[in-house]
Amino acid sequence: MDEIVPGREVRFRRCERGHWHPGVITGTADRGTAIWVRDGFTGASRCLRIDDVEVAMVGPKGGKVWVTVATASTLPVQTSLL
Repeated sequence: MDEIVPGREVRFRRCERGHWHPGVITGTADRGTAIWVRDGFTGASRCLRIDDVEVAMVGPKGGKVWVTVATASTLPVQTSLL
């Protein structure tokens, strides 16, 4: 799994039934409960809850799956094998 760091591509929705918008993480806010995201279309910065932002990950069968940042931040990170 990739880490949740600035520069990571994400998608977000402005409202619950809205369209998904691409963006990039630019930082964290509010002690880890929110993140700053730069909008991929307009370049505007937005502070969003981690439950409203999703990151792409590799699923169990090798395909792309979208997971909320809140869920992805709790998954273990595997270090490289020696």
